[in-house]
Amino acid sequence: MKLPFYLEGYFLGLQDPDTPDNIRFIHVQSDGGNRYTLKLAKPLRHLPWQQLTVGQPLRIEGQQSFQGLDLPPKLKAERVLFDPAGLPAFIASEEPPKPQPAVLEVCTRGTCRRRGALELCDRLQAEAKTCAVEVRTRGCLGRCKQGINVRRSSDNQILSQLSPQAAAELLSPWRNPAVVSGTAVG
Repeated sequence: MKLPFYLEGYFLGLQDPDTPDNIRFIHVQSDGGNRYTLKLAKPLRHLPWQQLTVGQPLRIEGQQSFQGLDLPPKLKAERVLFDPAGLPAFIASEEPPKPQPAVLEVCTRGTCRRRGALELCDRLQAEAKTCAVEVRTRGCLGRCKQGINVRRSSDNQILSQLSPQAAAELLSPWRNPAVVSGTAVG
């Protein structure tokens, strides 16, 4: 379900400042101190975002889509007004937000559950202690015939036809190279 949203706040930074030709996400703080990561609609991605300063007032309109009861809505900015009247200047007292940890969401419903999703989730959670990744259970991802299904937050890709034995392979992109077999090296 998508609903419109309206947000007045302050620019905190870019999610990936190393790709200036295709900015996809920005970080914004509301007047109340809440921080948001907003996906930019394609027409907004080529604006001069690198020229903004931390604390610059913004007024943003767009669409929010709800993913479930346990997850925050995804916000997509469709219109941005820079330096809107009525918003005072903001003095940043904190550093820009740190990147969110990667998240693996394991479907634990129906077919996925019968094929071992709970065991996969347990294995992922046990092995994730050595990785920069968070493991969550969730409802159906809509690919029941291809279960076990897992959504990767880094690229929003749904991985299918997994087994509980796939835990180590799923975590390999986030595995700390200094940790080998549960013991620190160095």
